[in-house]
Amino acid sequence: MRRSRHVIFVTAVLTVAVIAAATAYRAYLKDHARSDEFAVYESFLARLSHEFPPSSFALADTSSKLDAPTGDTWLPVGLRPYPPEKAAPPDQFVDFCGSWCGHEFMRRNLQTWPLNPDSKLHFPFDVLPASSEVKTRERGKRIVSVTRPGFDFRHHRAVLTYTFDCGSDGTADQIAVMCMQTGGVLLEKEKGTWRVNTYDGLFY
Repeated sequence: MRRSRHVIFVTAVLTVAVIAAATAYRAYLKDHARSDEFAVYESFLARLSHEFPPSSFALADTSSKLDAPTGDTWLPVGLRPYPPEKAAPPDQFVDFCGSWCGHEFMRRNLQTWPLNPDSKLHFPFDVLPASSEVKTRERGKRIVSVTRPGFDFRHHRAVLTYTFDCGSDGTADQIAVMCMQTGGVLLEKEKGTWRVNTYDGLFY
């Protein structure tokens, strides 16, 4: 009887310890992922700022959500594009960082998320509502809307998509034209620092 109680006690203690360790590890991973997300955004915005002088860029305060592609209604149901929750990740993402990474990217972006860095994170770009695009142009800023990144298992590679208004250089005295730039971004971590490997841009 005493032995049975001892076994139950030890089992209970081990169970509590395992649960506590798992909870702490999940919290660590969450903080680590959050820090890496904003480091990824910082790297990409710095790249844009370098390639589009004299513009300065800001991050939209809400992530973009994957939208279902609009298929022609005359197509048979089986041939219409899949909604995001059933669609395969982009081939360029899977080729760059693997299937885990590509599917994580899809899963993370089925809904929008707030992108406000807290005081623990040093993020050198403004985080602004996308609805303030016109006002921020007067201050020489362009707002970039981004998805949440998908990471490979070791957090050494990351992928995301982006969109921003390319209709002016962000200055108030230039007449803006309708132009949006969008595309995918591939990033790698080198010696602890995220760097843009490549990105593409589609204009419309």
